[in-house]
Amino acid sequence: MRASTSATAVETALVMAARLAAEKCRAPAGAPAPAPRPRSWRDVTGRRRREVVRLRSGPRHRDRCVPFSTDALWRSCSVIASDSSRSDRQAASPAARRHAGRHARFTAAAAALLLFGSVLAVASSPAGAANTASEARLDHDSNPATASVRQFGGSDRYATALAAARYFVDVANSTGSVETAVVASGESLVDAAAAAGLAGAKDAPVLLTRRARLSSAVAKFLDDAYISTVYVVGGENAVSAKVLADLRAVPSVESVIRLSGHDRQATSVAVSYEVGAESEYCSTGQTGAVLVNADVSFADVMAVGPLAFALELPLLLTAADTLPADVAGFLIDSEVERVVVVGGTSAVSSAVVDDLASVGVDDVTRIAGANRYATAVEVLTTLADCGSVSFSTTTVALVNADAPADGVSAAPLLGQGLGADGVTPMLLVTTGALPAATRAYLASTPLRVRDALDEAVFTQLSITSIGGTAVVTPTTMAAAVAAATTSSPLTAAVTAAVGASSFTITFSAAVPADACPSGGTATPTAGSVCNLAYYTVAGYPLNAGGDTVAYDPDKRTATIQLDDDVTDDASRTKLTAGDTVAIAGGKISAVDPTDKRVVAATVFTVEKVAVDRTRPRVSIVASENAYAFAVIVEDPNLPAFTATADPKF
Repeated sequence: MRASTSATAVETALVMAARLAAEKCRAPAGAPAPAPRPRSWRDVTGRRRREVVRLRSGPRHRDRCVPFSTDALWRSCSVIASDSSRSDRQAASPAARRHAGRHARFTAAAAALLLFGSVLAVASSPAGAANTASEARLDHDSNPATASVRQFGGSDRYATALAAARYFVDVANSTGSVETAVVASGESLVDAAAAAGLAGAKDAPVLLTRRARLSSAVAKFLDDAYISTVYVVGGENAVSAKVLADLRAVPSVESVIRLSGHDRQATSVAVSYEVGAESEYCSTGQTGAVLVNADVSFADVMAVGPLAFALELPLLLTAADTLPADVAGFLIDSEVERVVVVGGTSAVSSAVVDDLASVGVDDVTRIAGANRYATAVEVLTTLADCGSVSFSTTTVALVNADAPADGVSAAPLLGQGLGADGVTPMLLVTTGALPAATRAYLASTPLRVRDALDEAVFTQLSITSIGGTAVVTPTTMAAAVAAATTSSPLTAAVTAAVGASSFTITFSAAVPADACPSGGTATPTAGSVCNLAYYTVAGYPLNAGGDTVAYDPDKRTATIQLDDDVTDDASRTKLTAGDTVAIAGGKISAVDPTDKRVVAATVFTVEKVAVDRTRPRVSIVASENAYAFAVIVEDPNLPAFTATADPKF
């Protein structure tokens, strides 16, 4: 687990507080209206000024730089009215809505800094082996009788991309305003490879379309989400003119922009020019870009997509042995200083790296593993110390390496983060197995992490599948959950005897004990050891009218007292031989709220006391003319006993 930089630590600590603080930030009376702030302030060396505090704000934590002072904070606060009506949103200009959304994000983070008041140490390594882990599933109908579903498991690639876009927009709109979408071909994915950086720069989801027509579902989504600008990636061979006409027919869409080139590499350049030349690599002060070979390994494109989104880096395509002229021209025009090459030398040769140096690139970082699954892990571990990106310790996503469409559409979703603690790592799997590199990553990090108060807390890892059960099978998901789960369930040991009217249960860890002892007017909450519903004796539930549970936290022991006055046949007043004492599994939780383990199901059978039918053996030892003799009693159930007698004559 790698420690974050101090700036990243502050940012991660503020994420949760920022959202709460957003509604509390109010400008003092008479304060001037907020003015737009530059993306970053630099001194004469091109580095960020030392007196600048960098904050994360919004769901994707876009960097914002402000001088640390309360005056600057109040000048930057803006009161954004939340109104979901379409007419009000359309009344404001797109620029005004964008400005308002970004100020709302900034306000939340700045106010959070004042709330915390100090720098907090926070762990920001990639997620991994957790205390507990589970698959993230969606309760789609609030009906406990029906099974939950995978939120991003569409019937096909287009439906999966649409589900990811809906989630992205819902989360992003909670702190800002999404007005742009990127549309790419679901049939010719190589053009879509460059979409992640563009989506990051425009705060946009990525949607997939068939070449010949735009689906009604995508058109409805664009209109419902009030999308006004659509970027189409790829030429007419990938996305036809009919699709562009369909997009312009969507009521909310005001502008449709096609980005394409004479080949796939040139298309990636056209997209990269739209991303812009201000993309900064990991708070180094260097302009950056990503270089991949989508023809040799599209999985490399998938692996780096969420980070290209989060860093807003241009994602350029190259041939294996030669740097395309269009790509070289972009690197020169944009004065790119650092390039991240994803993939081994079979995908991007050393000759291409040499070409990068010849066009003025100062630093080249190659990220590669033994295979595509290992490369995806290397992307996460290599960039774990990236100053402007923190990885979630609570979420991770599985994507099938042979389902590139799912990887492309998931990049904005994961770059934004499925939780509130950073970019969600993308791990690659096969259709029926969990690759060794992915398994090792899930099992690699500590049981606990440090929270915003520098306290060690257990981690609960939520594992999300991008795609349905055909691409990420239940077997693969189960293997991932098992690999990510470090701790065994809590255990309970029952002590009970025949004829007793009470018995005890000792737990392996402290458990919550609200409303203890039970039997009073208070009702125990879910997870409490004093909830009578969690126990049965001889197959019958405890009697809520008389049986009680008391708990000793020092000994982690519960004592269950049976009611002596019960006369019905469905209850016990005393334990008899063969009675079973059962504790329901998955009900009683740990007292530590960060420990998501639960007590495993436990069944204890009260043993019948064996009747001793063994005769004791008695021996007398005496000697002639002796004044004493000994009596020896031997019994296998008793300790050896010897009595010495000394008769008086």
